[in-house]
Amino acid sequence: MVHAMVAAQSIPRATITGVVTDVDTGRPLADVNVFIANTTWGAVTDTDGVYTLERIPYGTYELVASRMGYAYGALRVKLAEAGHYNLALTPTVIELDDGRGFLRTAQRVEKAPEAIRRSVSGHVKKCQKDQAA
Repeated sequence: MVHAMVAAQSIPRATITGVVTDVDTGRPLADVNVFIANTTWGAVTDTDGVYTLERIPYGTYELVASRMGYAYGALRVKLAEAGHYNLALTPTVIELDDGRGFLRTAQRVEKAPEAIRRSVSGHVKKCQKDQAA
């Protein structure tokens, strides 16, 4: 057991930091999920768009940034020491089509899962009832 703990502590690790911004305005984005693909390592940006991922083992990874209303951003990083990686996300519009169960984004149109269609449909009906009152 002690040998395993010593081996785990000797793995070289790095800290990744950076800022996530809006590609159009250059303004920092808060509440962006920044994570390393196919792992459980992740963080959320603060109000200044800053994120920090600590104790990441050296290696090559895909750094991903995701926020509602924006297209995913991704960057391939090779860690051999601490690094600073900025990402810029492109705004994307998500709108619901006219009740046919399709989601439309700036990049593609796809069939919405049934649970989303039911949820949105129920919400629209409730709003219509509330407005009629």
